Amino acid sequence: MSNSQSATRVLHISTWNVPCGIATYCGNLVSALENLGVVNEVHSLQPHSWVDFLPQDVRRLGDEIIERARAFDVVHIQHEHGLFGVACGARAAARNYGTILGGLLSLGKPVVTTFHTAPLEQSGSLRFGNPYKVFKNWSRARTWRSRVVGHYRGERGLARAIVHTPSTRRAYVRSGLPVESVRLVPHGCLPPRQHQLTSARAKQLLGYDPDHTLLTIFGFVGRYKGHDVALHALASLPPEYHLAICGGAHPEARDRFFDSLLRKIDTLGLRDRVTITGWLSAEQAEKYYAATDICLAPYREDCGLSASGAITWALSSGRPTIASKIEAFQAIQRESTAMLMTTAGRPDELAWAVERLSADPVTGARLVRAATAYCERNSWDFVARQAVDVYRDLLPDGAVRFNQPAPRPKPTLDEQIAATQSLEGWCSLDKARALAALVLDARPSCIAEIGVFGGRSAIPMALAARSYGGVVHGIDPWSTAAALEGDIGEGNRAWWSRLDMERVHRGFLAAIDTFGISHSLRVLRMTDTEALTRFENGQIDLLHVDGNHSNVVSRRYVEQWGPKLAPGGHLVLDDIDWDSQRDTVALVEQTFEPIRREASWAIYRKPLAVPDSQSRRTAA
Repeated sequence: MSNSQSATRVLHISTWNVPCGIATYCGNLVSALENLGVVNEVHSLQPHSWVDFLPQDVRRLGDEIIERARAFDVVHIQHEHGLFGVACGARAAARNYGTILGGLLSLGKPVVTTFHTAPLEQSGSLRFGNPYKVFKNWSRARTWRSRVVGHYRGERGLARAIVHTPSTRRAYVRSGLPVESVRLVPHGCLPPRQHQLTSARAKQLLGYDPDHTLLTIFGFVGRYKGHDVALHALASLPPEYHLAICGGAHPEARDRFFDSLLRKIDTLGLRDRVTITGWLSAEQAEKYYAATDICLAPYREDCGLSASGAITWALSSGRPTIASKIEAFQAIQRESTAMLMTTAGRPDELAWAVERLSADPVTGARLVRAATAYCERNSWDFVARQAVDVYRDLLPDGAVRFNQPAPRPKPTLDEQIAATQSLEGWCSLDKARALAALVLDARPSCIAEIGVFGGRSAIPMALAARSYGGVVHGIDPWSTAAALEGDIGEGNRAWWSRLDMERVHRGFLAAIDTFGISHSLRVLRMTDTEALTRFENGQIDLLHVDGNHSNVVSRRYVEQWGPKLAPGGHLVLDDIDWDSQRDTVALVEQTFEPIRREASWAIYRKPLAVPDSQSRRTAA
């Protein structure tokens, strides 16, 4: 088995760790390649710097990349004309890319370039009309062929191109690239999204009426994406339709489209029906994904895209998508009827499609199934393996070497639960297994635990919930003051006063990473009273109470959190054998049905309806 010294090393040239679709693409590709055992590094491009570059600056950048490339087996360039200085002109962008490509090939390094857009009007097809346009096209094509194409036709044959659609492949072959050097690889897709919230609940959290229909466009705002077309379509739809634009102006945008879009919203009287979110945190993005009824991708016909990361986000969202009939999207549609397609630039047709899809849930479900299957077929793992095949064509004897340890058997759920016994806390293995079994049996969507400490009960529940997309909300302030609230006894008071809560909290956060449950366990570092407003009545399906055991606090947990538990939901109480818990247990057992009662803990079920004879004070 190869070690890290002999594994194939790839240097990626791309934007990196910035709000940019190509940076996101490169990040997903690098992660997938690393999972395969390829060693990767990234040389970050700064597209905004080109406008200030002098010729010697371009040579310096090329020298830096060439020098760094000496230690690598393959160089993989992510190409979009803007990344190489199209702000200075298409000919300048071709020259800059050609300079870097030629320098790498002269070093004897295999170079793979992924082209994310079509050539810039390099066909020279405008033989009549505006003489300036004819000359401009001819000049661009001449520069491209003289500064780029020759490197792909060189004797060494060390240059390869990756494109995403058949039409883009045809365009680059027509621009002069040898047909055998251009490889078709689809844009990668994220795994189909598992929603943590219902659509109605997410709409409520975002301030929408649950009965409204939310249309969403994901990604940066740009003229080529047809946001203005979506606004005109919205204006012709009934008032219960709303539009969320989940993104903002691109940081490198030089036009005034964003300003014109804001003015159009006012002109069309849509201010109360359109939301432009700007950049979203992962938590907020999840709310919009869950709240969305229909994803829109009304791109313009002349956008020039080879593929779009934003359309893959829509396809993996679990919601139906309406998209323009542009070649990049039609290539997807020919493989899998995953979208409802409309003519680009036609808001009336888009509005018709929205109303049709809103009234036809069967078609919507069929589109989602097809989109899910497409995303699974074209995962980032698949794309990475295709990239490795291209590397293999360029390396001596096809020698792509992987840095992968011997495969280990994946631990079973029970083995993982047993491993949580090493964490701080007092949850026994028997109880941890019972909690996990309850989660797997009841499949609660929303789980809450009051009193997390080291995670010995929260993490087993999260491990079980991970299998179907449930989420555990761990509520604990990790505060000495909260631990000392009420009459907890002198022995307990002395022990809690000496405890380093920050150390326990750090250990818990580390355990989340160790067990790989960051998507299944959300940490609310706050008191139970502070967390109350985070949950609606009836929202929680499973509540585990294991916080402060003083009489006043444990009773408060049941009285205040009982209404948050859904009818038929489960309540788990810990340390029911403590004297300070006696009143709380009696209060619960007046209303809740015992399911399992052990010496120190018990599982109860909340009735579907509280008996009329019970007083409101005692009914939890």
